[in-house]
Amino acid sequence: MKLYGMRRKSDTLAFVMKFLAVMSGTGVPRSFRMDNGGEFVGRDFIAFCDNAGIRRTYTAPGTPHKNGPAESAILRVNKAGHAARLKARRLFPKIDFTRVTGFGRDGERLWLESDLNTMVPVKNLGDLRWYSGCFDERDWDAGTLKSSQQTYAEELGMEFGVEYGKEIPLPVGLKLSEFDQDEAVVSWPFRELIGSLMWLARQTRPDIANEVRAVARYCVSPKEIHWRAGLGILGYVVWTSGLGITFRRGSVAGLSMEVFADADYASKAADRRSVPGGLVMCGEGCISWFSRTQKCVTLSRTETEYVSLADVMKEVLLLEQVWRFMLPEVGLPCIPVFEDNQGAIQLAQNPFSNSDSKHIDIRHHFIRELVGRKGISIFHVVSAYQHADFLTKALHVGDFEFVVIS
Repeated sequence: MKLYGMRRKSDTLAFVMKFLAVMSGTGVPRSFRMDNGGEFVGRDFIAFCDNAGIRRTYTAPGTPHKNGPAESAILRVNKAGHAARLKARRLFPKIDFTRVTGFGRDGERLWLESDLNTMVPVKNLGDLRWYSGCFDERDWDAGTLKSSQQTYAEELGMEFGVEYGKEIPLPVGLKLSEFDQDEAVVSWPFRELIGSLMWLARQTRPDIANEVRAVARYCVSPKEIHWRAGLGILGYVVWTSGLGITFRRGSVAGLSMEVFADADYASKAADRRSVPGGLVMCGEGCISWFSRTQKCVTLSRTETEYVSLADVMKEVLLLEQVWRFMLPEVGLPCIPVFEDNQGAIQLAQNPFSNSDSKHIDIRHHFIRELVGRKGISIFHVVSAYQHADFLTKALHVGDFEFVVIS
């Protein structure tokens, strides 16, 4: 028995033609046994089989055992490939970060680069420095990797004529919704400014995510107060252009994720919408964060925090898939989630409904399943150590600097 592998199902017909050409000396097969996949019921495939005089036999859906020895052969090949990959990982020393420069710990060239060099010309450029507009700086002695956009921030400040700023992006108590409705819309490049700040907020500057979200709500008809607020955010970015995200080797948490969820209840005077914020950390660095206005009006602070907890867990589920893809041999431990609202914690840990919580949308209750299967563990943290607090509201200078530095 011979087994052939394909990268894409769309290559089925070409592979069958190649297979028949290889087997031309042994005769033409009289029958093909297959499932009802789209690659086997296409017009071209059926026409080819009819012209070649090959009969097609389809198996019923959900009956892989009817495929005979082919099913077990495919399973054995997949297991052998997985074992070979694990063996290759054991042969080469472990690395600190996922971005490999082409050399092992002892200076030898990695097998992947050597194999690629036989097929396409490959040039080793040394340690990674620039990637996707971010400057990556690695300190082998300290075991850190820092990603920042200092050059982009300084060039952006020169473009808009901003050279310095304050210690926080926006002052506490600034009300962007209080402006004269008859005031003319500003003619300055407000959308260009907000778009540039969004790029920073999504890449390496989570400390301005909440402020950019608040100002971006007025992109349709910005007034002077919104333009000055945008320049204030840019001034802070220029003033702190050296800030970035730093990952540390051998951190206290190890190679695991830490999740922080918080929300600012009914902070929008216009529509009474709350502002949730979520932060996921790994290696003492941020790997995912968000600050957005809730799509629904919540009726209590507990409900607001609970909905925010559900939003951040959606990000965690995605990161779990990425984790299993990148580190298939490393099990994912129970993820700690830190929340500063006791009501939301009890609501997630106790699958019971009462008159105060029965109206909460059922789609948010998947958190209880994650808690039940030990996928996450929710802990209470005081508000002073809630790292996601800066993603929900403006903070005073001392509190803001403490959260950003920590």
